[in-house]
Amino acid sequence: MTHGGRQLNFPLPPLAPEPRPCYLCPMEIRVLSFDGCPNAQPAAELVHSVVDDRGLPARITEISVENAEDAAQYHFLGSPTIQVDGRDIEASRRDDEPSFSCRVYAENDGNNGVPARALLEAALAES
Repeated sequence: MTHGGRQLNFPLPPLAPEPRPCYLCPMEIRVLSFDGCPNAQPAAELVHSVVDDRGLPARITEISVENAEDAAQYHFLGSPTIQVDGRDIEASRRDDEPSFSCRVYAENDGNNGVPARALLEAALAES
């Protein structure tokens, strides 16, 4: 390294370590749905309930998906879709293609249009 035409011979400082995750920063939670979805409100209520019960720092945004282009932009997997920090709460579906359609969540007792509380809690714990 040179400075003012002189050669400087000293080691470079070590690279800074990877930043530690911010445990106090709010999670970004998105509840995405299309107009008329009967499961949108119950899904949003579930998100608010779990966040409140656990006292989690979170910013919850409800987004209306209006067409296939919006679905692609938000990686919408059907109405309602819940994402935590940009990731779908169903880990097994994160690589699925976006879909402007109704959504069902697989549960032990069949399918449901609102995710199980345990599924949401697991996704929040992952973030």
